[in-house]
Amino acid sequence: MIPMINFYHPIEGAGRSALRSIQEERLAWTLDHAYVNSALYRRKLDESGVVPRNFGGVEDLGSLPFTTKDELREAFPYGALATPLEEVSYFGITSGTTGKPIAVYLSGEDSKNMAAAVARAYHSVGMDSSDIGQLMVAPPMAWMWENSFRLLGMGVINSGIGNAQAQVASIRDLRATVLVSTPSYLLRLAEVGADMDFDPAKSDVRVLVPVAEPFGEETRSRLESAWSAEAYDGYGCMELANGFVECPAKNGHHVFADHFLVEVVNPQTGEQVEPGESGEFVFTTLTRKSTPLVRYRTRDIVHVEEDTCICGRTHPRIFLHGRLDDMVKVKGSTVFPRDLERALMAMGGISNYQAILKREGSQDAMVIKVESSDTSSSARDSIIDSVKGATNITPGIEFVAEGSLSTGGKTKRFIDSR
Repeated sequence: MIPMINFYHPIEGAGRSALRSIQEERLAWTLDHAYVNSALYRRKLDESGVVPRNFGGVEDLGSLPFTTKDELREAFPYGALATPLEEVSYFGITSGTTGKPIAVYLSGEDSKNMAAAVARAYHSVGMDSSDIGQLMVAPPMAWMWENSFRLLGMGVINSGIGNAQAQVASIRDLRATVLVSTPSYLLRLAEVGADMDFDPAKSDVRVLVPVAEPFGEETRSRLESAWSAEAYDGYGCMELANGFVECPAKNGHHVFADHFLVEVVNPQTGEQVEPGESGEFVFTTLTRKSTPLVRYRTRDIVHVEEDTCICGRTHPRIFLHGRLDDMVKVKGSTVFPRDLERALMAMGGISNYQAILKREGSQDAMVIKVESSDTSSSARDSIIDSVKGATNITPGIEFVAEGSLSTGGKTKRFIDSR
């Protein structure tokens, strides 16, 4: 049984009716604010016939139009902005490698709200002023953790990505207690540490925050064993400008329901699914000024649980199953990165992997590059059997040098070259 945790803010344990009252008030504000100040939402709400002042409330959420990634791309750079430009303190912009960028802007007040919300999550797992957090992520991602850690009084080492030996030396010499990076890189750092006569399991590290890659119980077990630390999964995306994190129960990511309304819809029909069913995750911001988002379709497949967590928190919890954009079809089988993650990371010796999809004649083929300490033929056969059991696909296996697939940034799990 997880003991009751001291809340960072009393709202974490608020009753359902109190939370709903807050959501109703903030949803009304969001719709009015977006309609008056955002060109994107003035057009969308006019086209759908929604008059914000006459809107019924949370129960009528399904009558509001969705917002999509493509609409944010078309609105770039400032079509979705709902405050004067001089109020913007944070510019969150995708790389735009697949077309126009997507931009999410935060005012100073927005940034403070998000930092305080995320601080709740990390306070729940015991982070405080005695901790030093080492952020091994790209600078555009680091701001969220940095601001939240500072609110908790933590020290922050913003070490960026790459240079594994230097990262390990920093962890060792500066006595970092919290590490933020991709799970593959955290595993790689444990291996590098061993080569440097540094035992990660005997270090000061006590909390791991794996981000940006598929994460399951197999990977959690590997990480916690390597570092002798607790690993807490999180869910986030750039459009959310936030992250929902597990509590010590490690049973779902706690939503900040006073800042976000969440829905799960059928990705084909857009209709809300029954409670507990899986579908596409949709959120509406409730306190964001600079870039409010109404019914934003994330393309992520989740289910939501509404019951009170054993930690005492009353806000919903989301459980990520996969991303529609990451789903691939191979020989008629549907494969998510998490399918491979579960199949491969449960096996001893594997630290990272990457699947290459290609055409061989008229057939699809999948070749998996694997970083492993065991490159024997029996290990190869075991990997093939495990992947086939999880995906119904017989892959080719290519062993590659350890550390070659991850330099600190996100490892691209699927490369589709068909």
